[in-house]
Amino acid sequence: MFGILDKGVLRLGNSEIVIEDHGSSVLYRRIDLSANTTVQEMIISKNVELRLTPIYPVFYPRFVTQYMLCLLDKAITLAPGESVDVYASIPIDVAVYAYTPQSFRILDIVPLHSEAKYVLYGSIDSGIVARLCTTSIHISMPPTRLGYAISRLVIRNGIGKIVSVTRILLDASPLRLYYRPGTWEAYTQTIYMNIVSDTIAIISYGTPFVEGVEPIDDPDSLRPPRIYNRTEMLQGY
Repeated sequence: MFGILDKGVLRLGNSEIVIEDHGSSVLYRRIDLSANTTVQEMIISKNVELRLTPIYPVFYPRFVTQYMLCLLDKAITLAPGESVDVYASIPIDVAVYAYTPQSFRILDIVPLHSEAKYVLYGSIDSGIVARLCTTSIHISMPPTRLGYAISRLVIRNGIGKIVSVTRILLDASPLRLYYRPGTWEAYTQTIYMNIVSDTIAIISYGTPFVEGVEPIDDPDSLRPPRIYNRTEMLQGY
């Protein structure tokens, strides 16, 4: 469950985390159960607190891009001037954080999905490299499950013709992740998609839509921007 990681054994998908107490330190191991091999091992001093939190699916196997292109499992069609309010299940991984009263850092990323695939959104000259994600769309709030964060997605058609949305480009920097300690519940804030032309949509990032959840501490590479809080989809939606 998300929150403080105690000593013992915890299974997460195809991975197993083992934490052994050795007096002045603990031994951390992550085992790939499909290959029955240890893929991560480290020694951690006694007074470091370990926590499990959700994390954006852009760090495994290494950080390539902060963008995620989410392919919707069903198209969303809107009449001119209309809006829809739906929910999306966005794939995420799990991070193992180390904390002291003065600082924190990510020690390990536990992958929860089989392969990391990347795609170019846009042209070769000016496109954006993005992590490819398949995203389920729901009319009502779905049950939470390990490996997915629930997003509230509000889409507005601001042009004078019928449109169909099949994908959404998200920036992990202004996107925020929240979790409920003691559960596998993970959420984002409300995401707004405003369609402004045949090929352009503006994504903006609102506030949390559930109560009693905690934000993750964003790593330095994904600290939320101070000036802008939107993503421009210029190459179609």
